[in-house]
Amino acid sequence: MARIKLSAAMAFEAAKELAQEGEEVNSSTLWMRCGGIGSITTAKKWAELWQAFEEGEQVDKKLEQYRFVYETVKEGEEVDAAGDEYAEEEPIPQIVGATQDYAIQLSAIVRELVEEKTSELAEASSALVEKAQQKQGQAAHQVAASKEELNEAQKKIASLEADNQQLHNDLQTRQGQIQELEKQLKHAQQRHTTIEEHNRELSKQLGEAEERVATLEREGEASKQELKTLNAERGKLQSQLVSAQELVRECEVRANTLERDKAIASSRAGDLVHQVEREQHHAEVLETRNQELSERLTQEAAKAASAFERARQLEAQVAKFEQERLMAKEGETKSRRKVSQEKQSGG
Repeated sequence: MARIKLSAAMAFEAAKELAQEGEEVNSSTLWMRCGGIGSITTAKKWAELWQAFEEGEQVDKKLEQYRFVYETVKEGEEVDAAGDEYAEEEPIPQIVGATQDYAIQLSAIVRELVEEKTSELAEASSALVEKAQQKQGQAAHQVAASKEELNEAQKKIASLEADNQQLHNDLQTRQGQIQELEKQLKHAQQRHTTIEEHNRELSKQLGEAEERVATLEREGEASKQELKTLNAERGKLQSQLVSAQELVRECEVRANTLERDKAIASSRAGDLVHQVEREQHHAEVLETRNQELSERLTQEAAKAASAFERARQLEAQVAKFEQERLMAKEGETKSRRKVSQEKQSGG
């Protein structure tokens, strides 16, 4: 079943009434004035927030949104209670039932006292005053009894809250143990999975080993046949070895002959080495002479290039002079023609 939540507007209205009546605003009085709606934890939060607003203290940014509700209630205006609720903890049914009964009784007594006091002032009757005083005394006695019952209820609430906290702590401990057992179970499952995978790998390796053994057995049979063939061939090779040994002896004789020939060739080679050294020395002398000639040739080529460049420049100058001479001659010829023409025109 849906449970009514204790909104900021409802809590601040109750706090305002308590303050006007000179009562202390705390979790118990506020919760009782609200008829046990919501949880006492939420009532405590609203009471602390009311006191903070009353004293002008700074509050959390997320609680600052309720300042508008507080100011509206203080000004006596109505507040839209939608969206001004704390997230509620689940209440303890025994506490809610007992406290609601006490709250209803206390509210009825206070309401009766207010009505009787108003009637007494209106009629100004001594008899009614006396009767009202008697009722007031009875009411005071009932209020005292109710306060005592309220104190007992608050003690029960505190005891139940302590039990609830202990249950909460036990639950957290159990949850921690459950989590640890879950970790151990997960580890065991992983270990089991690893062992199964290892067993599958070993089975696979065993199958491969059996196949390898079968292959080696087949290869062993083939090797036996090959050994028989090799033994047969060894006899042939032994006879061939004898022939080879005879051939080696013949080769040794030939080698001795070649050694003698080599000694003779070495003697001749010494003479050839001396001749080669003389030829190398002569070649080095020629190389030096050739290098000197190359250097001189390079120098002469540089001189020739310089002379060629100078000759080219002189040719350019001569051509320029020749062109200037021709132009001067042509100018002179034109001048003479012009003078001749002027003379003819004058004659």
